[in-house]
Amino acid sequence: MKKGWEIKKLGEVCEIVKDSPPKYIGDKDYFSTGAIRNDGYDLPVKITYHNRPSRADSYPKKGDVGFAKMKFTNKVLIIDSQLNGSIFSTGFCFLRPKPMLNSKYLFNFICSDYFQKLKDYFAGQGIMGGIKNSIVEEIEIPIPNLKEQEHVCCESRTDSSY
Repeated sequence: MKKGWEIKKLGEVCEIVKDSPPKYIGDKDYFSTGAIRNDGYDLPVKITYHNRPSRADSYPKKGDVGFAKMKFTNKVLIIDSQLNGSIFSTGFCFLRPKPMLNSKYLFNFICSDYFQKLKDYFAGQGIMGGIKNSIVEEIEIPIPNLKEQEHVCCESRTDSSY
């Protein structure tokens, strides 16, 4: 972390997305946590509003950053125009950055070893333990100005110097 960067809680600079998909006609793309890889994603499952799995209840928007909440699962994605309008498993936590936070900077922070180790540490016990949204909101993130955030976006995804 560099001198002059503010330290804020994620809950101060992001909103945890709680949007459920609105009623729709036809098919939508659905992504389970297993369909997402850090180098891309598998083809989505097509679902209708009425036959969707109970876990198909997260509806992020373009610019939101999501990660798998499960312990020891490093799956991070940013919603781009191609994924916008898709439905995701509730096994993801999606963060919607406020104006002082660049989505790509947040994405890199969530990918970092620093964040992933915190997530695993605070995740519940058991094989499918996951981090609670209330804990995610308390995790601290260094916030440089927006110009510096753009620069940091170009650095390594796994940089642990946050």
